[in-house]
Amino acid sequence: MKSGVLSRWLIILICLVVPATMILCCAPAIKPQKISETEILRRRVTEYWALKVKRDFDKTYEFEVPSFREKVGMVDYITKQGQAIRFTGAEVRDVDMDGDRARVKVFVRFDYHIPQINIKSSGDYVGEKWIKLNGEWYHIPFGFIYQ
Repeated sequence: MKSGVLSRWLIILICLVVPATMILCCAPAIKPQKISETEILRRRVTEYWALKVKRDFDKTYEFEVPSFREKVGMVDYITKQGQAIRFTGAEVRDVDMDGDRARVKVFVRFDYHIPQINIKSSGDYVGEKWIKLNGEWYHIPFGFIYQ
């Protein structure tokens, strides 16, 4: 009697394992999707603004185009970030790519602090320029002329 029960379980196991193995072996391989250059830039801009919201300016400095960093040291960069505006959020709304250059439209939310006036919250669109150098996207600060 034991061998009959064992035989049934063995048959059931074979009936389950063999089809499952066939499905796994014969299923088409899942190819990793290639991320578009637009999506890569969108993620980079999102990371940049998340750091600005955290006021982690020593890290945002590394996102600035190298020729800017050659002219403006980190201490000066951080000092110029100021205290009056505190970014509270940002969302990439549009990316317009032209080869290794791009214009990015970001909706930025912020609080601004003006002496003797209550904290005000607001939001606005910011147009930014980005450039790809040596495989990495860099922010071109407003007013900086990239050459």
